[in-house]
Amino acid sequence: IASLDLLAALDDDAAQAKVAAVASTDTRNAVRVRARKLADEKGYGQKVDRVKSYALDLLQFKGCEERATAVPVLRQLGDKRAIPALERARGKRRRGFLIFGGGSANKCMIAALDEAIAYLSKLP
Repeated sequence: IASLDLLAALDDDAAQAKVAAVASTDTRNAVRVRARKLADEKGYGQKVDRVKSYALDLLQFKGCEERATAVPVLRQLGDKRAIPALERARGKRRRGFLIFGGGSANKCMIAALDEAIAYLSKLP
């Protein structure tokens, strides 16, 4: 994260591209979120692939409520590339032992997922 802060401090296209790439695709949640925040603060947030970034948030954050924050953002982006991640989250199951503890891992956002998928599916 410290190296991201150093890169963001540079007024250089290569440094901006690196921060945007990390914000778009890094699988480490804290690093990706920090890079996204830096890109927005420094004025080159448009270089971040927000669909990829928020899809990773949706699929990787720990708690349902934390993951659910990505759903309205993905819907608002209006990009059909978000549909596979939304569908994957829709079908995500908790691990259980035999018949105990299973069920939807994303129960808190099922309605929002369904609505976002339906909305994005209707776009041209």
